[in-house]
Amino acid sequence: MKILLWIFVGRVHIWDTRQADLPVASMEPAEGETKRDCWAVCFGNAFNSNERVVCAGYDNGDVKLFDLRTMSIRWETNIKNGVGLLNVLVKRLIYLI
Repeated sequence: MKILLWIFVGRVHIWDTRQADLPVASMEPAEGETKRDCWAVCFGNAFNSNERVVCAGYDNGDVKLFDLRTMSIRWETNIKNGVGLLNVLVKRLIYLI
């Protein structure tokens, strides 16, 4: 089982309960980029193991969709306000991208 965890200094970690010492994936800003507070995260595309994504919402309104296969940002935007709820948004984004 995988567990999604966000930390308020811009990091998003995915933990596997069978491997408790280190996260299996970690997404964070590149060195030198501003670290924003992450307010919400959720998994997307869970029906397909090859297309798994994580969506993260930040205090400045950034919404980023991370592709777990390539460990890259698949899509991002800014909605001008802090993002605290993502579940419905991710379901809509996956159909649009």
